[in-house]
Amino acid sequence: MPLPVQREAAAWEKEISLRGTVALNEEAEIAVFERTREAAARLLGVRADEIAILSSATLAIAEIAWWLRPARGTNVVSIDLEFPSSTFPWFRVAQETGAEVRLVAAREEPATLSLERLASLVDDRTAAICVSHVQFATGHRLDIKALVELAREHDATLVLDATQSAGAVPLNDDVSEVDFVVSGSYKWLCSPFGSALCYLGPRVRESFDPPLVGWRSVIDPYRLDARTMRLPADARRLAGQGPPRCGSTSLQTGLS
Repeated sequence: MPLPVQREAAAWEKEISLRGTVALNEEAEIAVFERTREAAARLLGVRADEIAILSSATLAIAEIAWWLRPARGTNVVSIDLEFPSSTFPWFRVAQETGAEVRLVAAREEPATLSLERLASLVDDRTAAICVSHVQFATGHRLDIKALVELAREHDATLVLDATQSAGAVPLNDDVSEVDFVVSGSYKWLCSPFGSALCYLGPRVRESFDPPLVGWRSVIDPYRLDARTMRLPADARRLAGQGPPRCGSTSLQTGLS
């Protein structure tokens, strides 16, 4: 973590440790998340209202998987080299629905991984393609525009994990047509564990209905009204619990 990010995080932690939430008014708390969304939007070249800030990329992919709930007779395509967060949520959903999870077999021979091999497993019954932009184990990078074309050809939802590339590889010319882009904060974004971003693309932005909701899911969370759940139209409805404030502060500082 860069020293300015470390100092900002330490100052925030000290303030909360010494004064608790007494000094944390609603305006200051909202600013933590909104500034982080704005910084993440600049990174991806999208709008802030298309960004949700969560506690991890794993949580984001799990929410997406349970929302999509691919049915029996459909399939999800990924790669056996993936960090398990890209496959385990789909395995769990498939236990409930009977969907098939197809993995490109590249673990034994990583150099054989290619877009063509991925495409060979995709068909018109593919509900989702969930892959990393850059593989954590090998550094193999897939072409985002080609992935979008592949997904569109088969009307599949494209979920792209950019944890290994965001902050190191320019993304702002390529990701706007991806359905979901997720990224943890602890790699090239140079922030601590505990925060992640998720972009909702134009094909899913209106239809996404979060399977998990919390007090921050609603339009005006600070009303603290347990009687009515009114979800916002933008990506904030994906982030019901909110990540740790220190993690968000550090991510926003690092992105800026």
